[in-house]
Amino acid sequence: MARRIVILTIVLLAGLVTLFVYIYKGHRNMLADPFEVVPAGAPFLIETGSLPALFNAVAENNQLFRELVKTGGMEKFTAGFNAVRAFLNRPEVTGTIENRKALVSFHYNRDGKLAPLLILTLPPDAGFREVESLLRSKDELVVTRLKGTGRKMKIWPARGSLKDTVYLAWSPGLIICSPSEDLIAMAEDAAAGGMNIRQAKGMDRLIATAGKEGDRIYVIFSNTGRLSEIITGKTDNDLKKFIQEMSGSACFDIFINEQGYVLGGYAHTGDSSRIMPGGRADSEVSFSTYGYLPAGVSMFETILLKEQTTENNAVKDSLEPVADVAAKLKPYTGHEFTRARLSAEKGGKEKSTLFIWSLSNKDAAERVVYEEFKNWIRDNNLKENDFIAWFEPDDQIKVPVFSTPFPRLSGKLSGILRMSVADSVIAFGDDFMITSDNREAVMRVLYDNILHRTIINDLEFRNLESTLPSRAGYFSWLVPAANLDILGGILSDTLIRKLNDNIVSLKKISCAGLRFVPSNEMIYGTVSIRFVENVSDDTGTEWETKLDGMVTGRPFFFVNHNTGAKEIVVQDNKNNLYLVNAAGRILWKVNVNEAVNGSFFMIDYYRNGKNQIFFAGREYLHLIDRNGNYVERFPVKLRAPASGPATLYDYDKNLDYRIFVPGNDKLVYLYDKAGNVVKGWKPFKTSAPVTTEVKYFRVSGKDYIVVTDGGSLNILDRTGNIRVKTAKNILTAAKSEIRLTNGVPPSIVCTAPDGTVQFISFDGTVSTATLGEFSAGHAFDYFDMDGDGYGEFIFIDKGKLYLYSHDRTGKFVRDFGTESLAGPWSFVFSATDRMAGVFNRQTSQIFLIDRNGNDAGGFPLKGFSPFSVGMLSARGGFNLITGGSDNFLYNYKLDITGKK
Repeated sequence: MARRIVILTIVLLAGLVTLFVYIYKGHRNMLADPFEVVPAGAPFLIETGSLPALFNAVAENNQLFRELVKTGGMEKFTAGFNAVRAFLNRPEVTGTIENRKALVSFHYNRDGKLAPLLILTLPPDAGFREVESLLRSKDELVVTRLKGTGRKMKIWPARGSLKDTVYLAWSPGLIICSPSEDLIAMAEDAAAGGMNIRQAKGMDRLIATAGKEGDRIYVIFSNTGRLSEIITGKTDNDLKKFIQEMSGSACFDIFINEQGYVLGGYAHTGDSSRIMPGGRADSEVSFSTYGYLPAGVSMFETILLKEQTTENNAVKDSLEPVADVAAKLKPYTGHEFTRARLSAEKGGKEKSTLFIWSLSNKDAAERVVYEEFKNWIRDNNLKENDFIAWFEPDDQIKVPVFSTPFPRLSGKLSGILRMSVADSVIAFGDDFMITSDNREAVMRVLYDNILHRTIINDLEFRNLESTLPSRAGYFSWLVPAANLDILGGILSDTLIRKLNDNIVSLKKISCAGLRFVPSNEMIYGTVSIRFVENVSDDTGTEWETKLDGMVTGRPFFFVNHNTGAKEIVVQDNKNNLYLVNAAGRILWKVNVNEAVNGSFFMIDYYRNGKNQIFFAGREYLHLIDRNGNYVERFPVKLRAPASGPATLYDYDKNLDYRIFVPGNDKLVYLYDKAGNVVKGWKPFKTSAPVTTEVKYFRVSGKDYIVVTDGGSLNILDRTGNIRVKTAKNILTAAKSEIRLTNGVPPSIVCTAPDGTVQFISFDGTVSTATLGEFSAGHAFDYFDMDGDGYGEFIFIDKGKLYLYSHDRTGKFVRDFGTESLAGPWSFVFSATDRMAGVFNRQTSQIFLIDRNGNDAGGFPLKGFSPFSVGMLSARGGFNLITGGSDNFLYNYKLDITGKK
């Protein structure tokens, strides 16, 4: 059929181009209404004001179509579509027909298959003889006039097959074309006063109110019965019954963009309330209940219920116990609820059904459920704890989840028969009630709401929602690839098989959504289908917590002094500071007005066993307690804006902290824990601003403070005076760490700008080693990778990671294929299990590399910021914390034991 459509269009347009050029171009008014030529039986038709523009929009501005034509069995269609499009884009064609209205309707032929009918408007001066003469002038076509009429022709390629025949008919102001002669005859009967599509219920009104510009699709519901049979493979099917109940027609404007399709319009129906049983017509609200759903939900529908009085409440029309519970709950539930389908565990295959109800009085609703639950326990001599599971993500939250004998609760509350499922598990959130047929699904809803990992924080959902109206009476949403099991009960076996054969492409349809509001005999609605080229798999995180902005810097592990539990300190790009507990719950958020410059530090400011968070920005020193409050006089203004990161040391392990901050005035300042300048320290003057950390080492009972401005390295004492005079000036690379070797005697190790490794002894002698050729932009660290007591030399340069053993021989080179790398960072999991961390900014990947250059098991992981590794639980096991996509904080549970 695709090939015939191609030949049909090319034949038709070839003649029309020449014809339109010949005819006086000023005649643009139509003589005929093209809708009156469309036979009455069409289930749907497309109207366009410019055929070339429609073809180009489909091909150029939509990834979904480009994916569709790559699927199996679409080769002929693709070739034909491209041939027609190329023809339409010829200047002489586009200039002549781009503003002529065209209709493409679809009808059932004698074989029960859909066949197209193309109707194109002509200038009033165009006659049949001119069209016939021009078509006969084409050597590549065979044109014969059909007997018994002077206005129809049969056309086929001179070198083709009769199977490629198309039929063309002329009517004043119109050209009619189809591969089916029967359709031509039907169109002529319609033009002569027979039944046409305008006479379908509601069509005249839809056509009259449709805009004159743009593209749109019309659907005639009473004609879709046979189409539903093709779709479902069944003569008697629910889809057919549902559509035919609408009994009217619909018109949707078509909007095409790179990410998908949006259809917006209205339908004329006999009774809009029949489309949404139990739903409330003539109402538009901003829905809220779906916002509590987890981001991994595969489908949902949100419904606005009809107003119901106590006397006329459907939930009372039953002697079942659940009906009594529903009647008592009804006064406290709102008029909106959401039904959803999701896996109990993230990424799981088994789907559960759950309902979320808005509540006008949560406490009262919870009392109703608990009292009815207790009565049932008492009457049946049961143990309450056997039927209550507790949702306890941490030591501060404890929510009961009831397993009750009240199945089909939401069905009774809504009064909608199809909502009757075994949703006997009940729990309450902040201002909503959850019911489900699965306890784990309820737990997941509660947990993901704590993490703010809800559907409204999902990027793809937000993108789709932005294409839909903000207010409606009904809202549904679907991930097609995740619901093939349900579609299998609706679509024919042939269609399901084709969908499974093209599951990779189907997964790229990220979601589809529908919002509408019924009003009397009309339904106003919008359908949106979204496409994403790169399908992101499940990250495999233990949890993901939504922040206000993207994570910046490396997360920090903080110890809760009350419980000993580990917590996470992190900052986002909006300068918000967060404390997140081990369950992923945000304990508090504070805006600190500037970005953290360097690292976080944990200190005991009051020397009472209670911990605080210290850090510095460019302008201030900050000290915040575990409750998110600033300590005493903090934040403290710096004497000069910082040129590099602050560092904090406890010289004598007596909690008498010292804080080094290099200033942009080339002075290195020393502050005490209260933010005062330390007396006895003479701010050290450098030749250039210091941009790296000031280091502190204690060797043989002496203190050594190391400051480098890149042009020289200085080793100072506690007063800021030179303690060690080096044999020569020491230049340091901008990204070189300054470490203390574990040799005898120890020395300071760092690299020069050219990558030369420098060893500075505390007697001032300097030795060097050249391990390779490196650029000035290299990063360097010194770390014992194999746990043998000797440090290894680690470089990152030009997209490669290098490791050299302590005897200075090369161990491995790992090529990442990009220079956008951060690191290396060292991580110790056990005495011998040690790894180097690397963050690939370009691919948003995190790597842990072992001593042999291999990835740790399960790596690389997805990540969008530098990362940290530590233990969140006393039960053991390591966690990797990093920034995630779309403002999330990721927590990965690592399969690394860390046992010695």
